Amino acid sequence: MALSVGGYYNKDQGIRDPGPAANNGGQGRVLISKDFARGSISFGVKYMEDNNFFFDAIPLVRNGDDLKPLAPFNGHDDTLTGPQDGRVQIKTPDGIRKAQFNLFNQTSDLQFTLKGNTEFDDGTTISGGFRYRDSTTDRNARGLNSLNTQAAQLSSVRANAVKAFAVRGATDVRLVYNDDGSAYGANANGNGLVGVNTFQSIQNPIKETMGLIELGHVYETGIGRHDVKLGLYGTTADWAHDRNDGVGLTEVAPNARLLDIVAVNAGGQVVGRVTDTGIQRYEARFAHSYGGYEDVAFYISDEWQVTPKLRVDGGFRYETIWIHGYSEGVKSFNLGNADTLADDNVLYGSGVFNRFDPKFNDHSYTIGANWQFIPEAGIFGRYTSTYRLPQIGQYRDNVLPTGIRSQSIEQAEAGVKFQKPWGSLYATLFYNSFKDVQFTNTYIDPASLRIVQEINYGDVSTTGVELEANLKPVRWFDVSATATYQEPKFKNYTYNTIVAGAPVTTSFDGNRPSSMPKVMASIRPRVSLIGGRLRVLGEWRYEGDKFNDDSNLVKLPAFSVFNASAELDVTQNVTVQVKGTNLSNALGLGQGGGQQLVPGAADGAVILARPIFGRAVQGSVLFKF
Repeated sequence: MALSVGGYYNKDQGIRDPGPAANNGGQGRVLISKDFARGSISFGVKYMEDNNFFFDAIPLVRNGDDLKPLAPFNGHDDTLTGPQDGRVQIKTPDGIRKAQFNLFNQTSDLQFTLKGNTEFDDGTTISGGFRYRDSTTDRNARGLNSLNTQAAQLSSVRANAVKAFAVRGATDVRLVYNDDGSAYGANANGNGLVGVNTFQSIQNPIKETMGLIELGHVYETGIGRHDVKLGLYGTTADWAHDRNDGVGLTEVAPNARLLDIVAVNAGGQVVGRVTDTGIQRYEARFAHSYGGYEDVAFYISDEWQVTPKLRVDGGFRYETIWIHGYSEGVKSFNLGNADTLADDNVLYGSGVFNRFDPKFNDHSYTIGANWQFIPEAGIFGRYTSTYRLPQIGQYRDNVLPTGIRSQSIEQAEAGVKFQKPWGSLYATLFYNSFKDVQFTNTYIDPASLRIVQEINYGDVSTTGVELEANLKPVRWFDVSATATYQEPKFKNYTYNTIVAGAPVTTSFDGNRPSSMPKVMASIRPRVSLIGGRLRVLGEWRYEGDKFNDDSNLVKLPAFSVFNASAELDVTQNVTVQVKGTNLSNALGLGQGGGQQLVPGAADGAVILARPIFGRAVQGSVLFKF
């Protein structure tokens, strides 16, 4: 019998320091296992309690193809999130929402896993597993949705605020800092802009039980050897989704402070508030649903070794999912605080629940072959037709969706491989097609301050080639490299917007999906010295240009990153490692949102994007005992 105990604990501020600890938590696990003459059995327990940071996009100014962070941001290590996010509260008709926005993503997860396998005299094998999982995820995030000038922000609320507080002598509105009430300067932080943010609080508990049993047997036939497996998988789960989103205002700066809009009288005295602790509208989006699902899948596979040089394999899977539950409707409430307008139009549960009870099924199959025509070289190919069934999370909002369907996926690849003791080379052509992909567009309606979610469907396909090579000219040095070129594009994807009260349809057909580069490459040299005790690894990684949005209006430039690490076995039991990432401090831009023009506030259009982390070095020591 064997006993294994492990785990970790981590606490750090993160490269983009948000004020409180960005990452704080860990996990522990215990595994007991026993091997028998013809099988084994194991039982494990894992528990995780973790808080981790949600890295928001930051604003950048686009001038032609030139992109640079909006003043005063440093793209390498700044974030809008700051200590004041912890002040925000989401008020509801039932009280204050449990949401700590400075604790970010909080996860607890408890799992019990039982596995076993055995083999019979005729070579038949049976393996199986069972897992119970009890998990809760609380996502608390503040996301910058758009930027606004002070004049535009104040103009949008002035008439309503002056009217609401007229009996108190209100004549105008002002922007002030929430913490000390001081005025928000016209050119504060070098930009003077107002950030319109979504404060998002989501709670997702789930209790899930799953099991798998697989029967295998090897058949020797007159034409090769068949390794056949039959499997049955099942899962059942209880699930819930609670969401409360508010719209709030901040300055546009690192570790941004909350802003309030106050109503003032002719003497400049505050007589009322449009906002409340930075929140301009509580509950701009509400969702409450609960239910569960049952999922059953059957599969069969066969690996056929036709000859010592030729192998063919294939498989088939059929799956059915039953989804069931209730989604609560929404209505507006006035919480009755006469000192602020933030609670006048609060979206919350209506008490009326709509039942959903759909059933979906689909099937997939795959076939592949590998021909090693000489010991040093071979060719291979595979075709797969598969799917992604709808999930219960698609029924989480108050308006039940229509047109939900299974997502169809086609994948094909073929290539050649060459291997020698001093190196190897793989070249692969590939094709992927994803049909009925769900795209979600979430935005804040500037008039109602309601968070709107629009769902569209479209197809995505890509064709490309991937090269992978490794060269080892001497025992102590080797270098590997990969390069990918692809042509991803949309098909049958239209986007609907309302312009002047009428629907306008825009087609994205032929566009490249956002955040998908055409070219990616890396080179990784490695040196092993002192009899293998010292290992030094370098990496150059390149990512080609990509678009920041599906409309392909904003292109993010290509970038390169240099990483390196060194690992030394001081003794047989002690290893020291030093690792450096983005040593060149490149401003590489990942995914983000679209662009907006902020008149008179910047040299060009402002976009929101997530830069990669700046230069960082970390060290670690491993003790073996």
